[in-house]
Amino acid sequence: MRKISKRSIFAVKFKVMTAQTPYDQRLEQAFQTVEERDVVVLHDVHGFHVYGDDFILPCISICLNLRGVAHLRFDQHETTFHTNEVAVIPSNHVVHALDNNEDYTATIIYISKELAQEVRTTSFDHAYQKFHIRPSLVLTPQEIQKLQDITQVLEMVASPDMHLAHRREVLVRMIQIFIEVLNSFRKDPEETKNLSREMLVFNKFMDSLAKHYTTEHEVQYYAQELNLTPKYFSKIVSTVTGRGANAWINEYVINKAKNMLQTRPDMSLQRIGLTLGYPEQASFTRFFHKQTGMSPRAFRDGNHAKK
Repeated sequence: MRKISKRSIFAVKFKVMTAQTPYDQRLEQAFQTVEERDVVVLHDVHGFHVYGDDFILPCISICLNLRGVAHLRFDQHETTFHTNEVAVIPSNHVVHALDNNEDYTATIIYISKELAQEVRTTSFDHAYQKFHIRPSLVLTPQEIQKLQDITQVLEMVASPDMHLAHRREVLVRMIQIFIEVLNSFRKDPEETKNLSREMLVFNKFMDSLAKHYTTEHEVQYYAQELNLTPKYFSKIVSTVTGRGANAWINEYVINKAKNMLQTRPDMSLQRIGLTLGYPEQASFTRFFHKQTGMSPRAFRDGNHAKK
């Protein structure tokens, strides 16, 4: 099984919002270990991963909101999560946490992208795609409790202390059960029962961007991947999200660059640029300055000074 470094680029800087939302090291550890452990379950979570900045989620996150209210933007669409809602946030999408009240409490299930790929059967994939439109469901307390019961078994199977002969197969089945049960609770408005072609195009674009952002930065490439003209492809993305495809590409790359500058002091600016598909440091610097208004070095130095 592939292992990732503890200095993973997915490590993030946390910001304390109130005295009731302290720094929780478990969140950072979860991102660092989920690819090794396949599933990580956290209880009594009182906040989000990052406040005030866009964050590209490196894995699938299922959040059971047990108490309180939280506000965030999901792919630039502002939304509010209330008590007894369940949110499914797909990997590689942009989350921007705004705030939450003091008694906000959640249980979060992180699922590695590798395991999730195994889970995505036809029925699961249809339900999963719906969460790109509306990431949360309003449930009854009884329905939330049923999901918590499944989560408890899932957590037991995923525990490092549990040595099962067919652990991975059991995890896949448990997640399938969770999603099937969750989907049975779903009360979709008529307009979201069938995904529009435009939304499917955007979802495929985000999946492709997550795979190819280190080498492909042009709209034409992603349009060709989807057998569309660049003009029509950009129009579809703009219709669905209110922003053009080029803006999504730039934002995705710049968020990756910021993350590496913040969390990988061992990497030179030239190496970060090469990793992101810029063979010359000067071209990486120009791109970064155009998107942020500062150089990569100034961003790194400024972030270091805040620590």
